[in-house]
Amino acid sequence: MTYTEAVSWLNALIDYEKAPDFRYPEVFKLDRVRALMSALGNPERAWPSIHIAGTKGKGTVATFVDALLRAHGCRTGLYTSPHLVSFRERVRIDGACVSEDAFADSMSRLVPHAERWQTEHPDERLSFFDVLTASGFDIFRAAAVEWGVVEVGMGGRLDATNVITPRVAQITPIALEHTKYLGDTIEAIAREKAGVMKPGVPVLIQRQLPEVESVLLEHAAEVGAIPYRIDDAMSITDSRDGATWTLRVIAPSDTHPALYEHLRLGALGDHQRRNFAAAVVVLHLAGVPLDSDRVRNVAATTTIPGRLQLIPETPPILLDVAHTPDSARMLVDAIRTRFPGRRTTLVFSCAQDKRVAEIAKILAPIAERVVLVPIPGIRAMSMEDMTAAWKAVHPFVTASTSTRDAIENARDTTPNHGLIIVTGSFVLVGAAMEALGINPT
Repeated sequence: MTYTEAVSWLNALIDYEKAPDFRYPEVFKLDRVRALMSALGNPERAWPSIHIAGTKGKGTVATFVDALLRAHGCRTGLYTSPHLVSFRERVRIDGACVSEDAFADSMSRLVPHAERWQTEHPDERLSFFDVLTASGFDIFRAAAVEWGVVEVGMGGRLDATNVITPRVAQITPIALEHTKYLGDTIEAIAREKAGVMKPGVPVLIQRQLPEVESVLLEHAAEVGAIPYRIDDAMSITDSRDGATWTLRVIAPSDTHPALYEHLRLGALGDHQRRNFAAAVVVLHLAGVPLDSDRVRNVAATTTIPGRLQLIPETPPILLDVAHTPDSARMLVDAIRTRFPGRRTTLVFSCAQDKRVAEIAKILAPIAERVVLVPIPGIRAMSMEDMTAAWKAVHPFVTASTSTRDAIENARDTTPNHGLIIVTGSFVLVGAAMEALGINPT
């Protein structure tokens, strides 16, 4: 099977990330993925893993964990979603996107099993994510990775990645998301994400709303997982001049706490300190020895594509995939801290299931002008609905027909010392990267 044939076969499968409506939990069944793993000889058991669920920052934390492991000489596999430009971004070996040859080889092994399973179960449709997850884990084994860092796709309990039994699990801050599928209360969503917990496996719980933390701790007790609250596991202290900070890690032992001093982050946004700290703590829980100098270097040099990613043009362009009210607030905080007083043009689009009215209200105060743009896919929000939401909170809203035109529009009307922000959707940020000639791979 060639790479082109493998991609065509994969793209012919149903993709619930692009579907506007589907039945959850009926269509999400781990039996399909377990069957593929079994047919492949259970590649998910060939490497120790760290499993990361949550709403906010899970992809960022996964990237930090991967970077820290690589800095300490470990061969890694990183599995994340969604992608920005190419699906090969989702499967990385030692930080690099999976090669076309490695993907084609894996699909050659996988497709006969998948087709046989599909023939035997005609009413059970394999999905894009089912097969890509199985392929990714198979690629990790073929590459002889020493660690797999795995981000949950959606939810946790029924997510295709939940076939692994990790060395450590982690749950980043949880917020209302995918309410149509995961539940219309934050407690219901927390129960779905808590499904990644396993008996006897440590789970790091990042800072949560009280009602969410109660659900997570209750579920940990039910399944016999070993919970660690982030605020009990570490502390952060600023230097006197505020230029650097110190991370003190207590868990898993409070007898010999580890200190990581003089840390500076290359990634923008104060919230990224807690994401980086969580990555360090989870590696302590996994028993990975860390060197202070290497930790300091990873903190200073690691940036996350599409997450407060600054493109040094004139005017500069900031790309951020914020698509929830909470992530919009973090974007606003970063703009006010890092770019105070800048005249700003906001290029925006989002999916139809996003809380656009609330997001627009949060982002409106930092934007002098707003340019709305359609994005491809049947899950995209209509221009009419986006325009109505934005015009309710902002006086200067225009529309462009494409992402490229929207960026050119913003360049024409934003002063050189101003700022263009592209946000609201992974799809939009990916389209902006293509328009700007940026390769996230």
